[in-house]
Amino acid sequence: MEILRKHYKSGDIIFCEGDNSDCGYLIEAGAIELSVIKKSKKIIISILEEGELFGEIALIDGKSRTATAIAMDDCTLFKVVPEHFQQRLEGSDPLVSMLVKILLSRVRDTHDLWLTDGEGIKSKNIRRLVDDENYQLLRKVARESVVAQSRLSQALEQKEFELHYQPIISLKTKELRGFEALIRWRKNGELVPPYQFIEILEKSGLIVPVGYWVVEQACQDFSHIKKFIRLIQKNPAKLFMSINVSGRQFTEADLIDRMKKIVNRTDILTEDIKLEITESALVHNTEDAVTILEQAKKDNFQLALDDFGTGFSSLSYLHKFPIDTLKIDRSFTVNMLNDDTSMRIVNSIIGLAEGLGLDIVSEGIETEQENKVMTGLECTYGQGYLFAKPMPMTELEVWLEDYLKKFNK
Repeated sequence: MEILRKHYKSGDIIFCEGDNSDCGYLIEAGAIELSVIKKSKKIIISILEEGELFGEIALIDGKSRTATAIAMDDCTLFKVVPEHFQQRLEGSDPLVSMLVKILLSRVRDTHDLWLTDGEGIKSKNIRRLVDDENYQLLRKVARESVVAQSRLSQALEQKEFELHYQPIISLKTKELRGFEALIRWRKNGELVPPYQFIEILEKSGLIVPVGYWVVEQACQDFSHIKKFIRLIQKNPAKLFMSINVSGRQFTEADLIDRMKKIVNRTDILTEDIKLEITESALVHNTEDAVTILEQAKKDNFQLALDDFGTGFSSLSYLHKFPIDTLKIDRSFTVNMLNDDTSMRIVNSIIGLAEGLGLDIVSEGIETEQENKVMTGLECTYGQGYLFAKPMPMTELEVWLEDYLKKFNK
């Protein structure tokens, strides 16, 4: 983002009606007069003072200025380039983008009609959005998004979500050490792949109530799992339950307090729960992230950094976070035997974790060869289809009974 401070003297013209647009302005000091010419007469639209943004319509759609801006006295302005807005529009919900485009179209049509008293304005210009293929595509995506959000909200109310659990194994001893809770949606009796609904939950904000439901259900199920294991093993090892925390949840100021209350409603301890946070959730606001993670550690939650090394300069901030575990993304595990870069990354992550005294979980172990390599590198834990797929509770009980017999004490 480019933000430049510019100074104008009283009477200076900042831009004129009809000029090509290349930026917007935020007033730091002074006042700005916005005006238009109608039938050879100057008409003042508004007087803007400190803190106001102007030029925003042209800033967003890149078209000609719809008014003239003049400094009423000595002014200091921040110049903001279009990309600052474009990035936000492109990253927003399609419904928001569609509404913005409609509003911009109406503002410009109204402005043109007002200037000409309707003369020379053709109906095809007013209907330009309706005939625009990109807009039609946006409208289709927006409709699908609204329908999907509504359906997911209904799914939560009707208890269509369920949790599947994937075991996490000690690579050294091959003993069970924990589980990861993974959300699934059973729609009309069929499981919907997570990639088809997680992003919608995130963008719509539904991930927040769904996320708290996951914590509640995972704690209840973990209580059951521990009791079930005690029927099989006399001295079961201490286990943990990993629960994913989304980036959207991580913006909730009371996140840890609410999670602690949920855990306290069961016979599970906070130290039994390992919260998995992605790198992206942490780097967008490091200071707030540190505060939240420190509170989590104070309340005895374990913390894991998920998908480590997949897109950020992790070394520059990792030491700031009170992390217990690094998770090696499955993309590195799957490719390390055939790709030198992936193997070097795996080696580096394990070396870094050992240096910081952290546990390491390798995701996506699917073959004996991958298992052998990770074990040889002294990776702490393994997770993947070689050991077990994510399973609903009924299947997990069958797997547990079979697997734990090997280590019955």
